Amino acid sequence: TPSVENRCSFWDLAARRVPAAFNEATSLVHLTADTGPEEVKTLRVSLLQARELLDIFAAAYNTSFYMVEQAQPRSAAHQSPHDLMAEPTSDHWFELRKDLDAGYEVLGNFQDLAHSLVNYTAQDVVDARERCLAWMDTFSLNSLRFGYPAYVQEGLCASGSFCKHQHESKLFWGYKGSQPSEGLSGAANLVHLLRDSQLTQLVDNITHVMSLEDIYLEPQHNQFHLFRKLSRSVLAVLEVFPELLSGHNSKQHHSEQIMPAEGTAEESWAVATLRSWLQGVAVWWDSQLHHQKHGKGKDGREICDARDAVSVLQLLFKNLGQINNKIFAYQFYKKRGELEVAELAKHTVNKEWAAVRLWMVQVKLNQQASCIASSLQS
Repeated sequence: TPSVENRCSFWDLAARRVPAAFNEATSLVHLTADTGPEEVKTLRVSLLQARELLDIFAAAYNTSFYMVEQAQPRSAAHQSPHDLMAEPTSDHWFELRKDLDAGYEVLGNFQDLAHSLVNYTAQDVVDARERCLAWMDTFSLNSLRFGYPAYVQEGLCASGSFCKHQHESKLFWGYKGSQPSEGLSGAANLVHLLRDSQLTQLVDNITHVMSLEDIYLEPQHNQFHLFRKLSRSVLAVLEVFPELLSGHNSKQHHSEQIMPAEGTAEESWAVATLRSWLQGVAVWWDSQLHHQKHGKGKDGREICDARDAVSVLQLLFKNLGQINNKIFAYQFYKKRGELEVAELAKHTVNKEWAAVRLWMVQVKLNQQASCIASSLQS
């Protein structure tokens, strides 16, 4: 991974990272009528990474960008040249982020058919695929209309100035008023983002999230899901810029792999319930290992291993994702009227959530987040 140059500005970092991530994602957009739900993971992850970099560097991009592309996608053949012009008054950052997010969501719903313990039908696959193909056509049209490829490369604000956009993600900048600063280098701004916005928000929300019951229902599920996305947003910055953290090249803690792998769609709920119990034992045992490793030093202060703390956050994200898969299964079967199976899915959600909440207490999640913050290289 390329290092963050201490003298590299926030705008320079944006120019280096955002276009590369966007081009990688768009190179993978080639869905067909034969694409299966198990084939879209790489594309979906690439869309997520491009969207996250747009969020990180939102303030570095202008709202307007004017250009006209000559080529037309097949779905836009009926459009006039005037219709295909990028309007100077449009917020191009918002349009691009919205399209990347829409693709991430519809591909996620498609992929969930193969990864959430549901027995889907051929028609389920057809319907979900059609929504993915419709997104692909819309993305192609908007890429032409708003000049996305040129925008990510050339649409930066003038160095030293920042821009505001519609509906910026609250998982990155903005918590308690935090914003990038002209007086900081690119690397220092990223540390500011992690320490003063993302990790502070994570710590402030831990107690509330752990108090949630019945997370398969709304609004509890939305709050649970937002917390999972918040943990992901922290990891996103550290994955792209691992050198911000002291000792980033060391091995990860073993706990990242302690949870059993996800089951298949054919797995019975009896087996899923057993797996849930085993997962509860696994997270409890993992917490005991953490207690042994995270003791106190000779000066009486808690030992802080940032590499271990990041592994805890990775495990948190993974565990919450597995629970979210079970919530999807509950919603899927309830919508179909298969109430007995839905009830079993709900029972699994409750057991796994109880185990993970216990683990969050035992590993002192708030202290792990604070450990990461204090270990950032400012």
